[in-house]
Amino acid sequence: MNLKILYFIYCFTWTFCFYTNDVNAQQNCSGDCVNGEGILKGKLTNGTPYRYEGYFNEGEFHGQGLFEYEFDDHKLKEYGEFVNGEILMGVREIYFFKEKQKHLISGSFENKELKNGSKKIIFDDGQINVTKIENFKAVNFTSNTLNQYVKEEIIGPIKQIIALKSENKKLYLELDFTNDIVLTDCIFDTGARGLSLSYQTYTALKKKKLAERLAVDNVEFYGVGGTEDGFFIKIKSMNIGEHTVKNVIANVSTKKDREFTLIGINFFDKFKNVIWNKKQNTLEIYK
Repeated sequence: MNLKILYFIYCFTWTFCFYTNDVNAQQNCSGDCVNGEGILKGKLTNGTPYRYEGYFNEGEFHGQGLFEYEFDDHKLKEYGEFVNGEILMGVREIYFFKEKQKHLISGSFENKELKNGSKKIIFDDGQINVTKIENFKAVNFTSNTLNQYVKEEIIGPIKQIIALKSENKKLYLELDFTNDIVLTDCIFDTGARGLSLSYQTYTALKKKKLAERLAVDNVEFYGVGGTEDGFFIKIKSMNIGEHTVKNVIANVSTKKDREFTLIGINFFDKFKNVIWNKKQNTLEIYK
């Protein structure tokens, strides 16, 4: 699994919220910072400079406003509707300098946490992960580098069974894109992240206008051959058995001498379900 996905699972346990009781006495106000509109500058109790521009009520952030500060390894910005010093509805942006990523947390907040809305992470290499939140719980996860099930993008039977070829303790299956681009010895690798193609295959697909390169570069992949650097592409149409599948996300190795193709578990997320029969070496794929 990509380390960035693992990081995504845990990163939002960190909380970057602001409350007026985190401010020390060193403040500078322009306007009405008690019951009106103004700009308040000061320092948090840890010494970090902050700036708030917006409305106040009894000396607390209350109403539309923008709060921001910058620390050693991150910058935080909150803008939206504040109530009693706490953001209630709006967006929290966090920029992590060392990890080179940006977090956008938007929706309604309660007790420092996002109650309903979405959490988006934009990585420096172009990967974008989005988690939908309902009543504090994650209900859906999407990424521009992962395959996802869309029924309308699959043409073929409700179910099919594909036999895997076994050779030298490895399992293989066939993929085809056109009559002259057929990959017969694709390695079924449960440790691979998804569909991983050689640079030569990508070049052939590009000439046929069947693939487009995504703006996600310098990514490290894991598979049967260890780790490799590569980039992501979207394949417009391909065939596996009796199914034609559209808009498949794949990665391409930058190693020009690599010839094999890996099919990992994530590729089958394009389908409603897949069952691997290890004893009979078959895949049961559901549309």
